[in-house]
Amino acid sequence: MWQNHNYAVDPASLPKGVEVTHINLNDGSCAGLAFPALNVMSLQYHPEASPGPHDSDSGNQSPFLSLLVPFFFSIFCTSMHNIKSLFTI
Repeated sequence: MWQNHNYAVDPASLPKGVEVTHINLNDGSCAGLAFPALNVMSLQYHPEASPGPHDSDSGNQSPFLSLLVPFFFSIFCTSMHNIKSLFTI
Protein backbone atom coordinates (compact mmCIF):
# COMPACT_ATOMS: atom_id res chain seq x y z
CA MET A 1 0.00 0.00 0.00
CA TRP A 2 1.35 3.44 -0.90
CA GLN A 3 -1.65 5.72 -0.55
CA ASN A 4 -0.88 9.29 0.59
CA HIS A 5 2.91 9.37 0.77
CA ASN A 6 3.44 5.85 2.12
CA TYR A 7 0.65 6.04 4.72
CA ALA A 8 -2.44 3.86 4.44
CA VAL A 9 -5.32 2.66 6.58
CA ASP A 10 -5.43 -1.07 7.19
CA PRO A 11 -9.12 -2.02 6.86
CA ALA A 12 -8.61 -4.85 9.36
CA SER A 13 -7.70 -2.28 12.02
CA LEU A 14 -10.94 -0.30 11.73
CA PRO A 15 -13.33 -0.28 14.69
CA LYS A 16 -16.70 -1.99 14.47
CA GLY A 17 -19.15 0.08 12.42
CA VAL A 18 -16.56 1.82 10.25
CA GLU A 19 -16.95 0.95 6.57
CA VAL A 20 -14.50 1.20 3.68
CA THR A 21 -16.36 3.16 0.99
CA HIS A 22 -13.63 3.76 -1.62
CA ILE A 23 -10.65 1.66 -2.70
CA ASN A 24 -7.73 2.97 -4.74
CA LEU A 25 -7.77 1.02 -8.00
CA ASN A 26 -4.03 1.46 -8.51
CA ASP A 27 -2.82 -0.15 -5.30
CA GLY A 28 -5.91 -1.53 -3.54
CA SER A 29 -5.47 0.74 -0.52
CA CYS A 30 -8.33 2.29 1.42
CA ALA A 31 -9.28 5.68 -0.06
CA GLY A 32 -12.55 6.38 1.77
CA LEU A 33 -14.21 5.57 5.07
CA ALA A 34 -17.62 6.06 6.65
CA PHE A 35 -18.92 5.71 10.19
CA PRO A 36 -22.71 5.91 9.76
CA ALA A 37 -23.43 5.85 13.51
CA LEU A 38 -21.80 9.28 13.82
CA ASN A 39 -22.55 10.57 10.30
CA VAL A 40 -18.80 10.79 9.63
CA MET A 41 -17.03 10.09 6.37
CA SER A 42 -13.68 10.80 4.78
CA LEU A 43 -12.14 10.58 1.36
CA GLN A 44 -8.47 10.70 0.36
CA TYR A 45 -7.86 11.04 -3.34
CA HIS A 46 -7.92 13.42 -6.26
CA PRO A 47 -8.76 11.92 -9.64
CA GLU A 48 -6.13 13.53 -11.83
CA ALA A 49 -7.81 12.41 -15.03
CA SER A 50 -10.40 15.15 -14.62
CA PRO A 51 -9.11 17.96 -12.40
CA GLY A 52 -11.49 20.71 -11.42
CA PRO A 53 -14.43 21.42 -9.14
CA HIS A 54 -16.53 18.49 -10.39
CA ASP A 55 -13.90 15.76 -10.73
CA SER A 56 -15.32 13.68 -7.88
CA ASP A 57 -19.01 14.32 -8.46
CA SER A 58 -21.24 11.32 -8.06
CA GLY A 59 -24.32 13.08 -9.37
CA ASN A 60 -27.43 13.65 -7.31
CA GLN A 61 -26.92 10.44 -5.32
CA SER A 62 -24.05 11.82 -3.25
CA PRO A 63 -23.97 10.42 0.31
CA PHE A 64 -22.26 13.66 1.34
CA LEU A 65 -25.19 15.75 0.12
CA SER A 66 -27.67 13.44 1.82
CA LEU A 67 -25.92 14.25 5.13
CA LEU A 68 -25.77 18.01 4.49
CA VAL A 69 -29.42 18.60 3.63
CA PRO A 70 -30.83 17.60 7.06
CA PHE A 71 -27.94 19.39 8.80
CA PHE A 72 -28.56 22.71 7.05
CA PHE A 73 -32.33 22.33 7.36
CA SER A 74 -31.90 21.99 11.13
CA ILE A 75 -29.76 25.15 11.21
CA PHE A 76 -32.37 26.96 9.11
CA CYS A 77 -35.20 25.92 11.45
CA THR A 78 -33.24 26.97 14.53
CA SER A 79 -32.42 30.34 12.95
CA MET A 80 -36.06 30.94 12.02
CA HIS A 81 -37.14 30.08 15.56
CA ASN A 82 -34.58 32.53 16.97
CA ILE A 83 -35.65 35.30 14.60
CA LYS A 84 -39.32 34.72 15.42
CA SER A 85 -38.57 34.97 19.16
CA LEU A 86 -37.08 38.45 18.59
CA PHE A 87 -40.43 39.74 17.38
CA THR A 88 -42.66 38.03 19.93
CA ILE A 89 -44.37 40.41 22.32
